[in-house]
Amino acid sequence: GEEPSVPIRITDCGAYSPLSTPGAGFWYERPDSESYTGVTPEFVIRPRVGILAPNEQVCEKFRKALGEHASVLPTLVASEDMEGGGEDDDEIVVVRSVLEQLETFALDVVVVAPACAKLLAVMDVPSSWMDVEKKSNGSSWRLPEKEEVFIEAKPVEVLSAILSKSWVGRRQGWLLSSSFRAL
Repeated sequence: GEEPSVPIRITDCGAYSPLSTPGAGFWYERPDSESYTGVTPEFVIRPRVGILAPNEQVCEKFRKALGEHASVLPTLVASEDMEGGGEDDDEIVVVRSVLEQLETFALDVVVVAPACAKLLAVMDVPSSWMDVEKKSNGSSWRLPEKEEVFIEAKPVEVLSAILSKSWVGRRQGWLLSSSFRAL
């Protein structure tokens, strides 16, 4: 593990509730002249992003584009010659790995390079996410659509795609690091 670059003080904690509370983020003390302490703490979300790319060079471009605005989990490299039918052994391994990480709520969003877009045909929102929807007891919460979980994008547009197309970016009341220009 790495040492923090600044002192860390835990000020709040609670139970993680998949798809209802953020999986990763940090507290930011926004300057606020009207506050007694001079700051207002805000929780800034860092989406947990998986990358599906044709090679390691493209993965690195996505990592650089996402920078500190997302928690990039182990990336998945699909060979450039994958056809996307989900029948090739390598395709099955890649698809299974993506779905396992989503199934266990280790990822919020999967960014898919256009060269790997054919694999989207065999991927869907995992059943564990549907179980969470059933347990929501009729609240206004809704299950993210496939297109809000699997985001096809190029590295240059990945941040804006996550903000505008993903369920995390569209979530009411969630402040994403990439949309928080004061950082």
